[in-house]
Amino acid sequence: MDKRGSRSKSCILRVGFALITLLFTASASLHSSAQAELNGNVAKTTTLSKPSNLPDEAPSSPATNPSAQRETDRTVFKDWVLNCGDGDCIVHQYILDEKKRVISSVSLHQKADSILITFTVPLMTRIDHGVDLSIIRYDGKEIYKKNYGYSYCTQIGCMLTYTLGEELIKPMQAGRKLKLAFAALDGRVVNSIHSLFGFSKALEHFKELPASAKTKLKR
Repeated sequence: MDKRGSRSKSCILRVGFALITLLFTASASLHSSAQAELNGNVAKTTTLSKPSNLPDEAPSSPATNPSAQRETDRTVFKDWVLNCGDGDCIVHQYILDEKKRVISSVSLHQKADSILITFTVPLMTRIDHGVDLSIIRYDGKEIYKKNYGYSYCTQIGCMLTYTLGEELIKPMQAGRKLKLAFAALDGRVVNSIHSLFGFSKALEHFKELPASAKTKLKR
């Protein structure tokens, strides 16, 4: 190889090495920033309770249309919301931090003849830990506790999707709070507490909707 070819090859190698170094540095910086944000949120989310100030929780009159298929239908059942749009309906409740970022959510969907319940928590959590779900009664007694494994993760967060059966329905109807406990990457446990006020009515209303009006979960 002549000197010109040797110099060209050397230049390409130097540029390639510089790009790899730049990408590695940027990746490390992004990971560090994301981890710092998560660590900051962990301390804040450990005291979260019922979502009394969520935008979705504004006072609203029950929908007069039982099929709830109008494009802007929205029914509030105390701390649970039934939203319908474009013929699809979903029951949900979110927990937000003071910056209005979602810490966790619980939602009901329809799949064939079953109702599925989905719990969503942020990314950058320890998948191997799973989520400890506890239900606390009005007198403070814990009446249900079980560890659930993650189903999948997307850009939105990590999700746990299960068929909503009597094993979970009964304690949720009898309970006052639903607590989700999951581990951050540094091992600290985050406790996100959902209110169960209005869950029974929301579930009853959702069951009465025609199948065509319920959100179909495709997974």
